[in-house]
Amino acid sequence: MFVKERFKLVESTLEEIRSMTPDFGYNGFGEFLYFRTYSRNICKNCRQPSIKLDLKTGREYCGSCQKGQILVHDFVDPLETCQEWWPDTIIRATQGTFSIRKDWYIKNHIPWDESFWQVYARHFAVSMYKMEWLPPGRGLWAMGSDFVYERGSAALQNCGFTIIGETLENDIHWMMDMLMCGVGVGFLPERQDELTVYNPKGTYDYVIPDSREGWCDSTKALITSFREKGSPKPRFIYDEIREEGAPIRGFGGVCSGPAPLIKFHQRIEMLMEQYACEEWYDSVLLKTDLANCTGCCVVAGNVRRSAELCAGTIDEVMDLKQYDKYPYRKDWGYMSNNSVFLETSEDFERLGEIAKRVILNGEPGYINKVNLPFGRIGKSMDGLRLDRAIAFNPCGEQPLEDKELCTLVETVPMRCHSDEAWLKAVEYATVYATTVTLLPTHRPETNSVMYRNRRIGASIINVAEWSDKIGTHKLIKNLRQGYEKTRNVSHWCNSEAGIPDPIRHTTIKPGGTTPNLPGQNAGFNRPNFEFMIRRVRLSRNSPVYQILVDAGVPNEPEIFDPKGTVVFEFPVHKTGFKRVSLWEQASMLCLLQREWSDNAVSNTLNFRPKWNLKYHLWPTVQAFLQADSVLDQYMSLAERIEVFNKKLPSINSFREFKATFEFSENVEVKIYEYDENHEEEDIEPVLSSIAPLTKSVAMLPITPKGVYAQMPEEGITEDEYKHRLLSIKPIDWSKLRGSDGIDERYCEGPQCVVRHG
Repeated sequence: MFVKERFKLVESTLEEIRSMTPDFGYNGFGEFLYFRTYSRNICKNCRQPSIKLDLKTGREYCGSCQKGQILVHDFVDPLETCQEWWPDTIIRATQGTFSIRKDWYIKNHIPWDESFWQVYARHFAVSMYKMEWLPPGRGLWAMGSDFVYERGSAALQNCGFTIIGETLENDIHWMMDMLMCGVGVGFLPERQDELTVYNPKGTYDYVIPDSREGWCDSTKALITSFREKGSPKPRFIYDEIREEGAPIRGFGGVCSGPAPLIKFHQRIEMLMEQYACEEWYDSVLLKTDLANCTGCCVVAGNVRRSAELCAGTIDEVMDLKQYDKYPYRKDWGYMSNNSVFLETSEDFERLGEIAKRVILNGEPGYINKVNLPFGRIGKSMDGLRLDRAIAFNPCGEQPLEDKELCTLVETVPMRCHSDEAWLKAVEYATVYATTVTLLPTHRPETNSVMYRNRRIGASIINVAEWSDKIGTHKLIKNLRQGYEKTRNVSHWCNSEAGIPDPIRHTTIKPGGTTPNLPGQNAGFNRPNFEFMIRRVRLSRNSPVYQILVDAGVPNEPEIFDPKGTVVFEFPVHKTGFKRVSLWEQASMLCLLQREWSDNAVSNTLNFRPKWNLKYHLWPTVQAFLQADSVLDQYMSLAERIEVFNKKLPSINSFREFKATFEFSENVEVKIYEYDENHEEEDIEPVLSSIAPLTKSVAMLPITPKGVYAQMPEEGITEDEYKHRLLSIKPIDWSKLRGSDGIDERYCEGPQCVVRHG
């Protein structure tokens, strides 16, 4: 038990919170995301998400009030469940936060002033209810749950970082464990020329337990059999792993069965044998492949969606997604985004080379290692220690040490009625984050670095629109005041708890689902469209599915899983829409790195590509060779036959269009249109200009609307937006039953969403 003591809000506070009315954004879309993602299945009696399964009887009961538990012989006090509403979530998150702090004080014999903290918790909760500040999605889903009390803080952490070094088997074990806990992981595949692998000698039976630990331990055992000379290889028995479709307790979702783990084990053996036999296959490639295959296993196992970032030198990382050079990596190379280190003067001189690769596939990003030890770039380091961070989490906002996790929280200035209210929100957000750092994880190696650093990251949602509203000069003033506020509050919180000040305090995270709850743009990026269709994928088995159908929310089968998954379409109006240049985006990035973030700024700078993808087609070979209305606009039948007869990927340029072709069962055709106002020639100057002023940068081309089928976001006209809005009936969420939400993944921004390349 990680948290023994409990903090309960007084009845007057509970009544006040339950009497309030939530104000979700985006005309029902924010409310939908809340019920789909964060609303838990709770006990109707005590309103706690403490539903447990008695393995002996197969009956569910409440671990908090014992409803449903067998008390005498076969007598059962009946368990009734209901669905959590926004007030319940706020109460759970508040009581969970102050339970952690209370538990720490009492364990460490620090005076606990119950009356003070009751008053403080009331203001804390009301501000959160109004969405003036918000825990990260993982906090909204898990804070105050038995899972956190019993298993530690990993479920509350967004992302982490690990070196994959000499103890290869231990590092992959840690990475797999964290990915399965929902933590995105950045990694550095450390070059190790003396890394030796051996052919295992003999075998032994290994029964894999049906648990997260079972999957991770089996992976470590297999790698160890190749690393220790004379070690036998485990002969895995997968019989205890639950069958496909069975529920996953704790984090929700359903099992995939043992198939993904079996495939992962087979890949490990193949990679180890390749390293032993092929001279060209070095330790960096082996470690990167093992890390990427780990992510593929976790995703395919339905245990968790994964995010990875591979960091390394330019020569090691830049070509990892060049599948003509490494064709064997195509099945798993997409699992991580890749960033190169800038450390020496020679590295910075290669920014032009990096820019060329960015134009081709949006990678690599860069990490300026020269700036990692420092706080806000261009500001004094008074009161700050030098950071020993090595690289980044997958979203690029938190420099981290080996095995360190990042503790994040967000503020919403556009929801605050005054500057003073925002500063109060900064205070409550800081209290939340510093409190989470009091709770250890289940990994000792992680606790050792997190207890030393106490790193937090207080972020800001919708910076661009806030800047439009108040002006850049006022934005700078507010950022400076907010930074001092979080420094002062974190000092107070940590001094109270008897621990050192955080090594770093502020960040800009990319935002995921959370900013949509109050109807705000994530991070500092602007929306791509003012009016849009926002698509969401749901399983047909989801408790939310029928409720959306009954409300008339437009939907269609998912093209890759038409029987199991449905895509729902919500009309959304994004305020703050404005096309800004690559240079203006870069300027805002530098401003935030200077005035606010002493960690880093998660960013994806969007540039206008020279060739915009206009059509993405998958015609059959017959349709490709015959007349086709789209193809006929751009190329003749003779040209199509010439391309087809080559049987190879090719590029044809004609007029102001070009096309690429790939052949399989169908022909994949991509037709591009030339943009004379493109920004590709600005990429190298922008990178070179801002590299000394930033810690990390990533870039992506702007994707035009409607190119890919079922894109997450697609622009529409204002008239279509209004028409779609009127066609949807009010959604009756009182019908929702039995949903335990969806564990939020890491940060879920543009850098976290894996780019296939």
